[in-house]
Amino acid sequence: APVAPPFDIAATPPAAASAAPPLESAASPASAPPPAAPLPASATLSSTSPFAVPSPSAPPPASPSASPPPSHQTLRCHKRSNRTNREKLQRLSEGGAEEAFHTGSPAGFPEKRTGLNSQSGVDSWRRWVQWRESQISLGLPVSSPAVRLKTDVLQYSSSELNNGLCLFIKEVTRLRGHPHSPDSIFYLCLSIQQFLFENNRLENIFSDLTYQKFSSELTKILKHFRPSVSAPRYVHSRVEENFLWDCKQLGAYSPIVLLNTLLFFGCKYFGFTTVEQHRQLSFANVVRYTSVKQNGTKVTYLCFYPPTPADQNQSDADGAPAKKRRLNANSLRMKENTENLLRCPVRLYEFYLSKCSESIRRHGDLFYLQPDPCCVPSSPLWFSAMPLDDATIEAMIVRTRAVRLQQDE
Repeated sequence: APVAPPFDIAATPPAAASAAPPLESAASPASAPPPAAPLPASATLSSTSPFAVPSPSAPPPASPSASPPPSHQTLRCHKRSNRTNREKLQRLSEGGAEEAFHTGSPAGFPEKRTGLNSQSGVDSWRRWVQWRESQISLGLPVSSPAVRLKTDVLQYSSSELNNGLCLFIKEVTRLRGHPHSPDSIFYLCLSIQQFLFENNRLENIFSDLTYQKFSSELTKILKHFRPSVSAPRYVHSRVEENFLWDCKQLGAYSPIVLLNTLLFFGCKYFGFTTVEQHRQLSFANVVRYTSVKQNGTKVTYLCFYPPTPADQNQSDADGAPAKKRRLNANSLRMKENTENLLRCPVRLYEFYLSKCSESIRRHGDLFYLQPDPCCVPSSPLWFSAMPLDDATIEAMIVRTRAVRLQQDE
């Protein structure tokens, strides 16, 4: 069956949430950067650059007193020796980089990165398929030896790729003997997802029903991720928040991605890391609030007001009135992102409201809703009246907890 295109959210939302601007469509391909201008023939790179190359200028004339040139046999031996040394150095460098990637050495992951590399995942896939074939030819054990795989992920159907990814995340830990941490495996899967999008494969391997088996297996792996935390909510992980935006796991590209984005914001700004905590949210206690600073600047927030306890008119044992307790609890909020409206919690929540029926929005105990299986991108409503199941919420939380969140100012 043909793969349905991602949801286009450029359509004008209904009047209930007309304040939300149209968001970008996943169907529009990202504009490629212009090709770099070629270096002029006389250009040279600085010798301090790690990628320094010799100048193309002509070599200096030989001195009359220079020693005679070596024989052809000596030159061949010298070149062969240099080539062997270079190959050894390259193998050591590649091995060290790969080990740093999979074992978590900081050398493999500099702090400043340009974005998600869509080639990393497919390169690891290709090496894994080649390793797997060599294991089978030697009679060594592998999972499902009767399954023959291809090195090109684009040659698979969605159902075939689902089964292949299940084997990949299970066996890639055995590749070259380097242990893969759960966040490294997550990174490689995000990289493969990005590669699929770049090649007009629009399926989402993390949320489409065709990939449910793979998503469940990945969730099991990520549950064992125990990151180190150097600051409040700062997780040391190979997966950065921007990577999720890059490969369309955050945004409003489909109903399930929009839900994942709202849950991601709840984890990031409210610190909610359990299903029970997220179940506290409802349309009644998540509201938009605008404050005015002393200089007249307006700032808009999404505020979460926890459910009021039954004994709201009573006092605590220490004499603190219930009203004061509620005010102290009402400190959970998300600030609007005025620099990038496509990543703004306030605007995305408004868009979510516009895709839910008005009668559902009046419920005081609902927030995350099941996507309507019959909706299309142009449908005025995307969500049903049924709450999202706990298993889906937990899988989203597990993936979010494996992400290094961007620290807002």
